[in-house]
Amino acid sequence: MIKCAECGASLIAKKRTVAGHSWVEYTCNSNNRYGNEYCNAHTIREPQLDEIIHTELAMLRQEILDSSQKYDEIVREWNKKKPKYDKMIKDYTDKIVTLKGQIEELIMDRIGDREHAKVYNSMIEKREVEIAELTQKIEDCRKFDELSKKRCDELMSTAELLDEVLLEPYISDANMRLLVRKINVHENEDGSLDVTLEFNGDFKDTSTGCFEIND
Repeated sequence: MIKCAECGASLIAKKRTVAGHSWVEYTCNSNNRYGNEYCNAHTIREPQLDEIIHTELAMLRQEILDSSQKYDEIVREWNKKKPKYDKMIKDYTDKIVTLKGQIEELIMDRIGDREHAKVYNSMIEKREVEIAELTQKIEDCRKFDELSKKRCDELMSTAELLDEVLLEPYISDANMRLLVRKINVHENEDGSLDVTLEFNGDFKDTSTGCFEIND
């Protein structure tokens, strides 16, 4: 999951021990195998990476809660305006009935005036397009409330999952793979690192912000 942003190779784990103190760090596999001429080491210690991931997940949780509040507000506004939307649905339905009646009349007129069949076909087609648009508007009105509530429930479920993950002292491999698609590590010219997380689509579609590490 941890990738070198320069060469695309995975970062491999290595255990280091200095003066009796041990830690795990990750380094570019290309550099490990072929040396600095091929790629830089991009070395990052596991505690640093854990801290970044924890911070990013906490930020994601807050974004989800903010989104959930937004959907709650949408549902509340919808409930206030529901009578208005009910009337809109009735108006759309009545309009569709009228348009269908017009289409039937145009079909009968076309039978008696085959010379101008193309004109009638065009008029019929325009009404069919309008009926399709009105039908979609009715469907949107009916589904909006349901979809908003469903999305709000999904967001809260994700937030609860993140709450459980963030309570753990270390994020398990299973939870990591559930939440994160890839971790990119880029080394700047001054030797500092930029670490970017790409979340799985169900949690966040785009990469999050960059974290810079200076040794």
